[in-house]
Amino acid sequence: MKLFAIIITFWLAILTSPPVYAFTYYMATTGSDSVNGSQGTPWLTLRHAMTSMAGGDTLVIEDGTYVGVNNRLDQNYRPPTGTSTAYTIIKALNDGAATFDGENTTTMFEVEWGSGTTNVYWQFEGILWARSPGTPNNEELCRKIR
Repeated sequence: MKLFAIIITFWLAILTSPPVYAFTYYMATTGSDSVNGSQGTPWLTLRHAMTSMAGGDTLVIEDGTYVGVNNRLDQNYRPPTGTSTAYTIIKALNDGAATFDGENTTTMFEVEWGSGTTNVYWQFEGILWARSPGTPNNEELCRKIR
């Protein structure tokens, strides 16, 4: 009887636990957008990452300098909306070692954060946005939470 109670308790715990769907993906200057974004086979561009991720996922950006329009965030290519309990996280592997360089011609971070009661639930950590016209200075090493 005691074994039966343990088994029932175990299955109830599994059946009533919320599912976990969040994944961690990786991006590197040596990556490819035709792979799965794992640590061993990272993606190459932010554009691909933003269209492949789901809300609540994490993107770890390996050290390096990323350039070009495929590595900019804008209204069409932005992180998916997370939730209050599962933010979408975009972070540098090492603080300050992942740089998105606009080369003085491309705005690398041009995303509206939402307004009023609209929350996007994004978190950015340790990323540098450099030589990017129109990108506010406070975006460097940002830890934006909204």
